[in-house]
Amino acid sequence: MKKLSFLVLAVAGMLFAACSSDKDAAEGPQVPGEVIPDGYMALNIKLPTQPLMRAVNDNFDDGLADEYKVSDCALLLFQGADEAAAKLINAQAILLPFDAQVDDPDMDNITTSYLATAKVKGYEKTTGNKLFALAVLNYKNLISIEASGMPKIAGTTLTTSSTLADVRALTTNADLTSRSGAKNYFFMTNAVLSTAQGGAVGTAPAVADIFQLAEMDPTKIKETEAAAKADPAGDIMVERAVAKATLAVTATKVNGLDIKTTEWAIDNMEPTSYVAHNPGNLSYIGYKSDGSTNYRFVGNVTTKGTTSLGSDKDAYRTYWGIDPQYDADATGMVAATSFVPTGAANPLYCYENTFDVQRQSFKNTTRAIIKVTLNDGAEFWTVNGGNTRYTTVTDATSYVVDNIVNKTEVLDAFKAGLNAGKSWTVDASSFDITYERDAVTGQYKVKNLNLSSTVIAEIDPAKTFKSTFATDIATVLADAITSANQEVVVRDYQGGVMYFEARFKHFAGEGATDLAPWNTKAAWETPAPAGGSTSAAYPGYNAPFYLGRYGMVRNNWYDVDVTAFNNFGYPADPSGQVNNPDFDDPDTPDDDIQEYISAKIHVLSWAKRIQSWSF
Repeated sequence: MKKLSFLVLAVAGMLFAACSSDKDAAEGPQVPGEVIPDGYMALNIKLPTQPLMRAVNDNFDDGLADEYKVSDCALLLFQGADEAAAKLINAQAILLPFDAQVDDPDMDNITTSYLATAKVKGYEKTTGNKLFALAVLNYKNLISIEASGMPKIAGTTLTTSSTLADVRALTTNADLTSRSGAKNYFFMTNAVLSTAQGGAVGTAPAVADIFQLAEMDPTKIKETEAAAKADPAGDIMVERAVAKATLAVTATKVNGLDIKTTEWAIDNMEPTSYVAHNPGNLSYIGYKSDGSTNYRFVGNVTTKGTTSLGSDKDAYRTYWGIDPQYDADATGMVAATSFVPTGAANPLYCYENTFDVQRQSFKNTTRAIIKVTLNDGAEFWTVNGGNTRYTTVTDATSYVVDNIVNKTEVLDAFKAGLNAGKSWTVDASSFDITYERDAVTGQYKVKNLNLSSTVIAEIDPAKTFKSTFATDIATVLADAITSANQEVVVRDYQGGVMYFEARFKHFAGEGATDLAPWNTKAAWETPAPAGGSTSAAYPGYNAPFYLGRYGMVRNNWYDVDVTAFNNFGYPADPSGQVNNPDFDDPDTPDDDIQEYISAKIHVLSWAKRIQSWSF
């Protein structure tokens, strides 16, 4: 399979500044302070593949052709002593089609590379200043280039005082995958890269190794387009600004019952995204777990190309970043609204969702919802999450009746209500019980609990019960409704439909593929978590060990394979209910999961990550 590197290397000859002359440029600025009039610069723009397996960093897959289609492109140029200090010069659109396109071979970091040229206006070289470029592809949903030559990004017009930090701070809720409805317009911009290798190389990457702007060689501004194309000024690696997910179900049964159809959706998605990849303060870049040999936040496969448009410099992909709610409990998360068939042909996309270890919990984590319909499509019921399938509601609710009949408070109230010398056997016939299905949770609940007509007929000083009995027992019966619904949970699976959830793992994996292993047995962590439990491990907020176990990062492909269903799931769609404790405690740590399904999640080049789940 052809690997599409969704790191875009833009080698386009473009430098922008105020134009001071209409004459063609000489061969680039040679003297500090010299203003270069109009000239041409060529750039190589490289689209990265998506990591294939998320826990394993450098596993790549090109993905679909529409995911690397380019409809428009522009460059933002900066100049300064270094990346952090560089100020914006201006922006310029690159006319398409590109001058050249070369696809890279399978399993390499790059999907395809483009050669582009742009006209450069009046770049001024000053002592110690460098020239940098930020490429934006498929940008028109959120960026426009004003008459001044300044870019307007997500409603904010940048100025000549703007820096990369200003760009990184911009957020958007724009559609970053489509225009006019088709999923073929993926916004892309510069990836965050490292000059040092990560992985199992023995040396921790450092903050100083990380860069995002592509440095251009201003001496390669040429008088003609042809000359610029023959001598490109630099390379730009770009990446898609969204995460991708696919889900397959290889399981064929649920508790021995045949599956008819499976569908899925992404739920609890981030509502906004940073426009550019925002790596945060990078304090994590050299983290490595004592349970793994890998410096997991940087890959160890070079982005150096193997084709005629390939870069001659080694750089390595980074695999983390922050979202706008990174260090706060998530609010406004977006719920799934529809389901699509499972399988590789039906990918879904979302904004990246990352968080610190403290917030590695259900309410903050994006998840897949799997909808399963059993082959017979018949309604059935379960009791207290058990695997027994009750085909009549009477059988299932018999446990509710037993709970009520045997409550001490109920029996004591009946005893206290008897007239002198009378007796009564409390059983199902003593009550009139009605039920209703909770549309949100699918629980089949007691709605009303009243004395039966047989009992009411015996309320008389001359009969079995005291005249105040109905009033005296009213509070007891009301309390019995509440306790019965809590103690005996009957779930109603209408149409044989059920739902499962799988939270997206990033670095977490199985065995040797786990780049941030959760220390469940206190085998290596110092100090060891008491009992190896999540409650002991997570509140320690041990970022070097656990940061990034869960989450979704842009340009990563999370491929979920559900291999088994060992229990019945939810009887109602949990989409949008992540903070509803009737489903799960929203503060539950991500690693404290019930075994309801088995799945493997792969992330694709897209960087592809594979996860295995068993439900």
